[in-house]
Amino acid sequence: MESKRLVGMMIFAYCLASAVIINNCFAQGSEDEAIFKNRLYTYLSSPSNLDFSISKQEIKAADNLRNFSEVYPDSIYADDALYIPIIFVASSNKDVAALEQLIKKYPSGKI
Repeated sequence: MESKRLVGMMIFAYCLASAVIINNCFAQGSEDEAIFKNRLYTYLSSPSNLDFSISKQEIKAADNLRNFSEVYPDSIYADDALYIPIIFVASSNKDVAALEQLIKKYPSGKI
């Protein structure tokens, strides 16, 4: 019973985070916005495996989203493209270190 409750809470948190991120990111506007939106949509709509582990399609979409910050380093979405894949799979000290690096690299980032 506890397991079902935990899975339900994880699904709710994922949906809530997705809604907040989509709302915040899509409310802004810039010339690279369409590319970012497309990559974000692809990432958020890529399926996970049934056991909630990361699928190959999700890994590819996350890499494509992170690549956005390399192609558009001055974009207002560059930090978002790095941040979003981390928060959806954060599970280790490596992810905490990645978030700390992200904060140092983009100290005035909105997310």
